[in-house]
Amino acid sequence: IARDVDSDATFSPDGLRVAYARMNDPEVGKWVLLDARAEGGDERTLLVSPLSDAPLSLAWSPDGLHIAISTFGYTGNYFSSIDLFNLKTKQVEAFARFSDKLPFNVAWSADGRSLFSVFIRMEKASLGNYQIGVFSYPDGKFRAITNDASQHPALSISADGSTLATVERQETFQIDLLSGSGGGAASTVPGISPQETIAGFDWMTDGRLLVSEVSRLLLVRADGTAAETAMNDPGGYLKDVTSCADNSIAMTRFTNEDKTGAYRVWRVNADGSGAKALTPASTGTVFWFCSADGKLLYYTDYAKSGGVFQVP
Repeated sequence: IARDVDSDATFSPDGLRVAYARMNDPEVGKWVLLDARAEGGDERTLLVSPLSDAPLSLAWSPDGLHIAISTFGYTGNYFSSIDLFNLKTKQVEAFARFSDKLPFNVAWSADGRSLFSVFIRMEKASLGNYQIGVFSYPDGKFRAITNDASQHPALSISADGSTLATVERQETFQIDLLSGSGGGAASTVPGISPQETIAGFDWMTDGRLLVSEVSRLLLVRADGTAAETAMNDPGGYLKDVTSCADNSIAMTRFTNEDKTGAYRVWRVNADGSGAKALTPASTGTVFWFCSADGKLLYYTDYAKSGGVFQVP
């Protein structure tokens, strides 16, 4: 039906056309909203926009007039948004803006009066915990539907609009150690709560483990003793954590203190002091690794054009 599709697909109410997104094609650094016949062919460009506000999910409204777009735009004073593309005017209309939650999958109710969304609250206790909420249309007022310890990372609405289906998922985390030879049984590092999401880990040069528990960097010995907090960033997200040869720590970091709300590559000392952002704010930043001497950091910014960049 279509090639090079970089989003979910959403069908028009009559089922005759399907809309989807394509990124970095034909223009690097842009994304394109397209639609085509449901059986394939007659592809049309509806919207061309910067890659920084590329969609996480699309949903065609029951009246056929709008396509809802959830995105981590990180523009101005908000971190994320749900916008509406008006198929008549070919313009993007603001629907919901927020800095306290991140929207993912979206789906309209059958009567078009509600837009359901998978979301994550921007707070330590909820980061990584997918829940279901709903926005009233057209005023955009929000209320949570689920609020529990289980995750609900997907949703779907029945054709008659009477039933919402979701996935219920429960996760636990642990770090296991194996012999360098690969033999023997694995041993679990004690002292790490299985309810804490582990967003990354690495070995420090002194033999301790560096562990990211989403918004906290933990240093702990392999036997679970002498645990200490190197960094605590409530509401932040610390991932791609790496111990460099100069005994510094590098990571991709999102922090509420940064009002852009986007990711940057950061470097901090092993004790958490001297934290410094090294790259511009971007929605597509991913840190890869340190140079052998620890002096250079390598990363990619997918919101621009991809490729690998280096920064001291």
